[in-house]
Amino acid sequence: MTKEITYLASIYSTEFLHLKEARYNMACAACAFLKKEINIGVYSPIVHWHPTAILHNIIGDFHIWQEEDEKMIELLDSFTVLRSELWEKSKGLRHELLYAQMLKKPIKWLKVLSSVVDGEFYRFKLLD
Repeated sequence: MTKEITYLASIYSTEFLHLKEARYNMACAACAFLKKEINIGVYSPIVHWHPTAILHNIIGDFHIWQEEDEKMIELLDSFTVLRSELWEKSKGLRHELLYAQMLKKPIKWLKVLSSVVDGEFYRFKLLD
């Protein structure tokens, strides 16, 4: 039984579809790691919405998702930051993190130890 469900915040927005796909794949791998290796339930807005956004041409930055993302952060037990390349530069991720901190949610940090983009092989470590 899952004792906790966390919100996985990860970088996504870019004008380049191949980067969106790579970021989606990394978020999927991070969700699998948290579920299988750490036994934490996960909600990731990127994993949840990326296929629909691509198939149905939903375009926009984090502002179109902000209200929904904030509601999910409120509902879930904790907040996990996927510390991939450039994560600190993401306006959406930074906003989500500040919102989770304002709500006093427990913050977890998921470090990417290694990645192979085309082979979709990722290794992670959950930091204290």
